[in-house]
Amino acid sequence: MNIQTEILPDHHAKLTVEVEPVELETYQKRAARKIAQNTRIPGFRPGKAPYNMILRAVGAQAVMEEAVELWVDENYSKVLDDTEVEAGAPGRILELPSFDPLTIVFLVPLEPTVKLGDYQAIRAEFNSPETTNSEVDEVIQRIQFNMATAEPVERPAENGDLVYYQISGTLTNPIDEEEPEVYPQRNVQTIIGGSSMDPDDWPFEGFSSQLAGMSSGDEKTFTHTFPAEEEDDKLQGREVQFTIKVESIKSLTLPEVNDELAQSMGDFDTLDALKTDVRQRLESTARDQYESDYFDGLLDRVVEEAEIHYPDEILDEEVEHVLEHLQGDLARQNMDLDTYLKLINTERETFIENEVKPAARKRIERSLVISELGRQENISLAESDMDIVAGEASYELQRLIPAGKKNRPNQDIIQAVTMNAMSRVRNRRILERLKAIANEETPVEEIENDETQPVSKSEQSTEPEPVMEPKALEKNESADRPEADEKA
Repeated sequence: MNIQTEILPDHHAKLTVEVEPVELETYQKRAARKIAQNTRIPGFRPGKAPYNMILRAVGAQAVMEEAVELWVDENYSKVLDDTEVEAGAPGRILELPSFDPLTIVFLVPLEPTVKLGDYQAIRAEFNSPETTNSEVDEVIQRIQFNMATAEPVERPAENGDLVYYQISGTLTNPIDEEEPEVYPQRNVQTIIGGSSMDPDDWPFEGFSSQLAGMSSGDEKTFTHTFPAEEEDDKLQGREVQFTIKVESIKSLTLPEVNDELAQSMGDFDTLDALKTDVRQRLESTARDQYESDYFDGLLDRVVEEAEIHYPDEILDEEVEHVLEHLQGDLARQNMDLDTYLKLINTERETFIENEVKPAARKRIERSLVISELGRQENISLAESDMDIVAGEASYELQRLIPAGKKNRPNQDIIQAVTMNAMSRVRNRRILERLKAIANEETPVEEIENDETQPVSKSEQSTEPEPVMEPKALEKNESADRPEADEKA
């Protein structure tokens, strides 16, 4: 077997393999016997016809095709071993330029490569946000509004009233064939003056003031120009004509903020107990969001400075993963992808190119960078991590198999879930190491292993602070993919 190797610029290897004639003849005879098992040749039992009779019955081309298939099945991995080519995805036969001698040209996607930049020099201070008293008070106010009683009134709407109305909005100057309707008619309710119940004052700040002074049945049309920094790029700097029609007005009577209000919310004896619970929840949410954004930023910087190469096949596979996740999310909302694409007024190919592929690239690059960071920092799971892995795997299995179901997950599912949990825990350890580097801190494990530094028992037993994995299209980040997927 003679092999020529050519590494292509698109991160593929072109392997030209010439098979020895004697070896090919052996495979041709095996191929003929295999074909004869399923081919009726007059005068012979299945598989017993002579080689020449089989050639005459089915043709030399059919025998050659079967011989090539047998040879590839049994020798492809040996070709990779002999050439020391690391495949990142299944290869394929590019062409068969000759049958005498048999020459097979393989196109092999190469293993992704990552060359990290100077990530040790990255600095980003970690400052977990603090929850203020005003934020706690806003939640209490929201509870107060949710517990309010509403009574219809026959008067113009005033500040603090709950107003039910219809709203629609169209662009005043649509461009070319642009669809002018940007806010299809819908029913909405708003508290005039805003509150923590609707802090964004949708669809723009100060909108609810347009309702003040209107009575039930009144209709009003006005225009609003959105700022250039508007989040929705379709509305940036655009003038929209709104039409609103008031359907009903209700006056809100708010309950007093006291122990009785707290007790109505659950297992809280006092208002202070409710506020403590609210503060803890706000702190947890704010910390999780901060950590998610923080690690997103760190990873983006590492990715930006890294040299990452991978073949298109890996991107195509990740695109399918992203689409599968999206279709799963849509199915839970009783919607399919085609309906969703119609709602956002785009074609499938355009959506994949503009939305799915960028998300897939980001997932791949982050996954590869995290994996390479783990290798360079020599991070592996400790024995103490196994309890965390077991807990996460158990939770995931319970989610997959609802309570009351008698069927148990098979071994393959258990193994896959466990591997996913191990990958997530290891990725969190890698991100914690990156955080320690960015804050010029000594990693916890290095402190514990340094016998020259006295460490108290309480410090030794302290687990690293839990972290969030990076956000994902962008939901489902590559950080939650099993390491088995990293090589595609």
